[in-house]
Amino acid sequence: MLLETERLYLRKYTLDDVEKNYLYSQEESRKKGIPNEVYADIQASRKNVEFILSTYDKSDFPYVYAVVLKNTGEYIGHVSLSEIPGGIEIGYAICEKHQGKGYATEIVKAYVAWGKKELALEKIYGEIYPDNSASKKVLENAGFTFIKNDIKNNFSIYVV
Repeated sequence: MLLETERLYLRKYTLDDVEKNYLYSQEESRKKGIPNEVYADIQASRKNVEFILSTYDKSDFPYVYAVVLKNTGEYIGHVSLSEIPGGIEIGYAICEKHQGKGYATEIVKAYVAWGKKELALEKIYGEIYPDNSASKKVLENAGFTFIKNDIKNNFSIYVV
């Protein structure tokens, strides 16, 4: 286990996660908030999970882990640190059934602290759609500060 919070822990993905990864990608909140993580079919989800598995043998970005409930062991989402032009970005998603319970904020706070300590990251960015009020709340509750909207006003950019 990589990281543990009061209610959650992170673990590496396994091929057993392919089906839930696909099902979660079909949820409306994912389609709206992270459309590049919506998979056309189970094979596309498998390809994504296989890519994530291939990254665990490297000590470089991206760092993508499954978010799991401590009390049940249920996989409920993911969190990642990935390279973007000019820095490192945090990504996260919690399945709809478990949204609104503070899980995203809990894991984002912990993963940011881990990234700063273990990877010596000075800054971590969060990029969200400007109308994504739930993600805005997660970032703000996790200590991120709004910087600006990008030049095309496609994304609101935050930093911690």
